[in-house]
Amino acid sequence: MKQNEFLIMRHSYDDHSYIDGKNDTPLTSRGIEIAKDAAEKILFKLDGRDIIVRYSVKKRAQETAEILCERISKTGVKVNWIKDN
Repeated sequence: MKQNEFLIMRHSYDDHSYIDGKNDTPLTSRGIEIAKDAAEKILFKLDGRDIIVRYSVKKRAQETAEILCERISKTGVKVNWIKDN
């Protein structure tokens, strides 16, 4: 990715957010697998520069960010996490 480019990734699947989005539910096992697969698919867009990952305070968003950041970190790219209220 070039400087100042954005990649937006929605949180992965959970059981209850589809009702009203206000529930603070964790990812399901299927959601975890979807997040891992998505993380693998976006690695080709990274060009070695530091990455900033912003995520909401919801459990499902934090878990998705953790999966993404863990995978990116394994490539040697520096990842900064920012929780966004």
